[in-house]
Amino acid sequence: MPWPVYSTRFLLHTTAGTRNYTVPAGKRAIVKGISSMNTGAAEQTVYLNIAGATVWSLPVPAGKGVAPPELFLVANGLETVGVVNQNADLRSIVSGYLLESPGSTLKEEIRDELVGDDYDPDAIGPV
Repeated sequence: MPWPVYSTRFLLHTTAGTRNYTVPAGKRAIVKGISSMNTGAAEQTVYLNIAGATVWSLPVPAGKGVAPPELFLVANGLETVGVVNQNADLRSIVSGYLLESPGSTLKEEIRDELVGDDYDPDAIGPV
């Protein structure tokens, strides 16, 4: 059986605004890095969002690229990983690992917290 973890590029964003990647149900994304290049004449800022919340940002100097130290940000199944380029001069890439993660969707996590390991869908119906 193959190992259920592999590295991947979640996003490549080459325009202004936001681009999102939705983590598939039953998976968990680990964002390990973001790199950005600013081709413009003025400093611009790149933002990284998890589940709609900005969790990281960095100014990118004019005519330069940045690749910050390694990150470790988690997005669960059905959540989004998003990158926001301040303008069209920014080029950004977000990469990391995609893991098999049963129970990573919010519905499954809530069910597990409410009913624990004794959950029997045939006995009590859907949650």
